[in-house]
Amino acid sequence: MRAARAAPVSHALAAGCVLGSLLAAVGPGAGPGAQRRWGVVPAELWGGGPAEWTTLLTSQFVHTGWLHLPANLLFLLLFGPWVERRVGGLPFLLGCLTVGPATALGHATLHPDSTDVLVGASGTVAGVLGAFLLLFPRARITALYPALLFLPLRLPAWLALGCWAAVQWLAARSPDAGAGGGTSTAAFAHQSHLLGFALGLLLGRLHHRRTRPAAPGDAEITGKARGGVPRGGALE
Repeated sequence: MRAARAAPVSHALAAGCVLGSLLAAVGPGAGPGAQRRWGVVPAELWGGGPAEWTTLLTSQFVHTGWLHLPANLLFLLLFGPWVERRVGGLPFLLGCLTVGPATALGHATLHPDSTDVLVGASGTVAGVLGAFLLLFPRARITALYPALLFLPLRLPAWLALGCWAAVQWLAARSPDAGAGGGTSTAAFAHQSHLLGFALGLLLGRLHHRRTRPAAPGDAEITGKARGGVPRGGALE
């Protein structure tokens, strides 16, 4: 499936993630201090003032590494434009600005005493995936799967994204997630993905219309596990 055109909100959100991550990495006060200042720290959120609550939003635009950021951008720019065109720019923007902070708030609720910093748009992107799954369940997704030696497989969205959600659930429940009576940072990430995915499914249902989209029911999404940039409206 070729990447949808005319998706200004998706591209603006991606640009915001790049800008926020750059400022946190090389801007004034850059480094771990910037991540902690803009990220969500549950233990500080519940006892803090209004400034702490703004981190539910600002944390969405800061990423911890240059692998974290490209991965989120890849999924956002591949799936986001289709959802945006389906539901409309303003509803898509409001949905993203709801799912991301709600995911961070859910994380803080589940782990109120945690002092780990939560940053990144992974919850928002997971919400986009959930909405895409509900709106375009029969879209064909071609991807390279590392577990299968990067063998390309063409699968319907309901299967490909359903498997992705199952992997997140299994990873969140893995024995390592609760080692030492706590929850690992990796488990935090998987839990956030699941929360965002569930919210995306819910919002996708609310925005779902009876008329079928013009595309991409019988089209194809092509993506690679690593590398790959949009070119001429397609991700190859």
